[in-house]
Amino acid sequence: MSKDIDLFIKRMFLYRLQYAAGFILTLMIWYVIVVILGGIVKVSDDTGAIYMCLSPILIFTLFNTVTYFYSTHLANKYGIEMFADLDQDWLREHQAFDSKAFGEIFARLIHCRKIAGPYMLAIIIPLAFINMYLAIGVGVIYFIGYFFYRMTYVDDAVSYKVPRAMGGGGEVISKIIDEEFNERLDRLNKNLEQKK
Repeated sequence: MSKDIDLFIKRMFLYRLQYAAGFILTLMIWYVIVVILGGIVKVSDDTGAIYMCLSPILIFTLFNTVTYFYSTHLANKYGIEMFADLDQDWLREHQAFDSKAFGEIFARLIHCRKIAGPYMLAIIIPLAFINMYLAIGVGVIYFIGYFFYRMTYVDDAVSYKVPRAMGGGGEVISKIIDEEFNERLDRLNKNLEQKK
């Protein structure tokens, strides 16, 4: 059991580390872009103001790009479920989820990060070279659309499966997604009814 606890804590730490890594790398990349633009191009006050309007969208996109690549690396290293090799009964009892629930949430988050990260960068950067106002407008529309997409396909779709370790209540666990668990529960209920 202690091996499972150690592995769980280590992997959950690595999973959560992506947010700190994403924040630090995003600020570093953004700062390098500002320095390079300021060093190469004589930026007027108007261009600087436009860039500052685009900065929140760029920072958001860079953060999602970093966390997308980090999450993809974790999924390749440990599998999308990350905790599949641990004692699932222990996970259900102590963390209120199992590896299948985590895997579904993790896969959906990776997909959302791909949309809000690399895909959004691929749209905004070329548009910024064409017209900064166009880039800001498309970025704002994309940003709003992304939040509706994420609310629907992550927050609403798997809200009942979010484990305690990820900030949820973890009320519903494998009963929803594990057919073997449901079969065992049905057999147990039949046995109890027969004994009455």
